[in-house]
Amino acid sequence: VCSEMSEFSLVELDVIQRLYAEGFEVLEKLSVSGMVPIYKARKTSLGQLVALKALPLTGMVSQKKISRFVQEAKTQARLRHRHIVAIYDVRQSTDLIYIVMELIEGETLLQMVERAGSRLAVRDALRVGYQIALGMAHAHGKGIVHRDLKPSNVMITPEGDAKLIDFGLAKNLHDLGLGITSSGETLGTMGYMAPEQVGFARDVDTRADIYGLGASLYHCLAGRPPFVASSEAQLVELLGTATPPLENLVGAPLGVVSLIMKMMQRDPTDRFQTPHDLLRAMESVVTEMSPPESR
Repeated sequence: VCSEMSEFSLVELDVIQRLYAEGFEVLEKLSVSGMVPIYKARKTSLGQLVALKALPLTGMVSQKKISRFVQEAKTQARLRHRHIVAIYDVRQSTDLIYIVMELIEGETLLQMVERAGSRLAVRDALRVGYQIALGMAHAHGKGIVHRDLKPSNVMITPEGDAKLIDFGLAKNLHDLGLGITSSGETLGTMGYMAPEQVGFARDVDTRADIYGLGASLYHCLAGRPPFVASSEAQLVELLGTATPPLENLVGAPLGVVSLIMKMMQRDPTDRFQTPHDLLRAMESVVTEMSPPESR
């Protein structure tokens, strides 16, 4: 079924066998998302390469996790955009539920930053940020908030296209409050999530994603997340009270620094209010950075 079986646990080997029975040959494990493995696989009937996110339905898996998994697939399947990973199908058998999605060859934005020596060139960072903002604008138009925008959830293809991945924590603004996020719940990744996501994840809107993209751009240019702390409690305190240290952005053009700081304002009303507002601001910053003869 797979050329290298030794890297998989017994549970994963069982999942791989089930996927083979479903018509997929697993080639390798790509990553883990929310403790759920993602595999590179080949559809045996067509030879098509895809990515599979597979959740075994054991007694340890709660109904809430299953519901969130299905919601992820349904939410992402509504999105068709060059800068968002495509979902093809979600399937469930007796012991397994899995999502069939577009296989993206390349690296994450986090890996790209590390490969560049901890910091990206300003224009490279802005190019990626602009592409993800385009994807955000499409998602926002469908009423969808990602809620976990960070460098490891952005894939960069060999052609240089940025794609937003992993909608496992996404929220549909059109569900009229009938989603599965509980009141008082915190969802997201510390260091990148907006302050309002702490305890109020159910109530956030697209401005939380604007904050997350701002924090990701900060990491691209500073070589580290905006806030680093010795404990989660300290990180929560910094998130709600501190301003991202500007000294880590020394060397970046003033317009770029101002852009990121506006994206990361603690109060959502002080940020860009929509992805379209952000896109216009990004275009203005790029124009200001261009030499007069190239305008």
